[in-house]
Amino acid sequence: MWVEKHCAGIRFVRYADDIICHCKTEQEALYQDQGDYEQTLPLYQRALAIREKVLGAEHPHTALSLNNLGLLYEDQGQFEQALPLLERAVEIWEKSLGQTHPWTQKGQENLMRVRAAVQAQSGRVE
Repeated sequence: MWVEKHCAGIRFVRYADDIICHCKTEQEALYQDQGDYEQTLPLYQRALAIREKVLGAEHPHTALSLNNLGLLYEDQGQFEQALPLLERAVEIWEKSLGQTHPWTQKGQENLMRVRAAVQAQSGRVE
């Protein structure tokens, strides 16, 4: 199974909840691709809540859920909501995986892009 292959060595307290998190890849991606953010948002929030409960707030996979939720807000142009989620994800990845890990580097790219969007948005308002 996906979890056994990609998460070797991680003990899951509630295996079924972790499977729900990974179902995101199909159902949430479908909703997001269709622009159905109303359907997508609760699924991303549930995945984050499950990972925080099962894996802990500082786990790299919890950071992945934070990143995904931040990107969903970015897709909707809600940069102020995306920013703290992406910042937290990058902080977790830097601590747990290091600066050179691909997730950390991609997270930093996402964060820089959203920071630039926030600055551009605030520049238009002034």
